[in-house]
Amino acid sequence: MRMVVAFVLSFLVSFTANAQSVLDELEAKITARADELLRAEKLLSHPDPNTRLAAMEQLIGSSDPAFVQKAKEVGLFSSDPRLREAAIRGVFDAGGGFSAEFILNRNKTDMTDIYTWLRNFKGSWSVEDNKGYFGFALGRFDNDQQCWLWLNSRKCVFRMAGEKVMTVDWSFNIIGSSVMQLDDKGNLTGAFLVNGRGIPVIIRIPLID
Repeated sequence: MRMVVAFVLSFLVSFTANAQSVLDELEAKITARADELLRAEKLLSHPDPNTRLAAMEQLIGSSDPAFVQKAKEVGLFSSDPRLREAAIRGVFDAGGGFSAEFILNRNKTDMTDIYTWLRNFKGSWSVEDNKGYFGFALGRFDNDQQCWLWLNSRKCVFRMAGEKVMTVDWSFNIIGSSVMQLDDKGNLTGAFLVNGRGIPVIIRIPLID
């Protein structure tokens, strides 16, 4: 009986030591990772504007999702226009899916023809929310045209001038156009006009989750 008790006690001591060792290792990794993220945040808020910009470009272009997210969070809400521009470019360079929302002006008289535009672009309209939705995928940046392309296409989606973002080839027998800027919630917003006529609707494209 004493041998059994001794064996059990020995096992429990060994198990506790191993568990503690695993926790120590995990805690060390967590601390190191937290330190990395803090360093990234400090670089993004560095007093030297060139250091801030370089940090933004490197972090948002990295393959580390946490660094990318941190750069987006800082850049899209920064008071520094160069950081905002770099953050937008980084989001576009990453490509992937985006969603554009179209919000009606309260005065619906002589409204721009958003319904036809959405129908042609296979978008949707929510009567309940009084909003239109259009999902799309962004492809690579084209150096010749200085724009980001529709995925698997040679036609342009966006072109930038400073931190302003312009829609380019949003036409399919009907032309939609807008010039957008960041709002205080990390969305690109602007007035969207169809065929250059009527009262524009508001377009909003979220750039951060």
